[in-house]
Amino acid sequence: MEEVVESKYGTDVVQLTIGDKEFCLIGTAHISKESAELVRNVIENEKPDTVCVELDPKRYKALSEKKKWDALDLKN
Repeated sequence: MEEVVESKYGTDVVQLTIGDKEFCLIGTAHISKESAELVRNVIENEKPDTVCVELDPKRYKALSEKKKWDALDLKN
């Protein structure tokens, strides 16, 4: 049985219960400071057991390639 309740965090957050599990789904804008603060606030208040992040292939590639460049030792 699924139950969706109105979120105390506003329209960008959906809180639902499926069986005995509770979920908070947070819609974000990756470059928005306000959106990042909302995510931080929900995590701090709800103290979830697990946090999952969905990344589309383009964003994942940009983030993973940036880490590769940052890890290169180009100072020698």
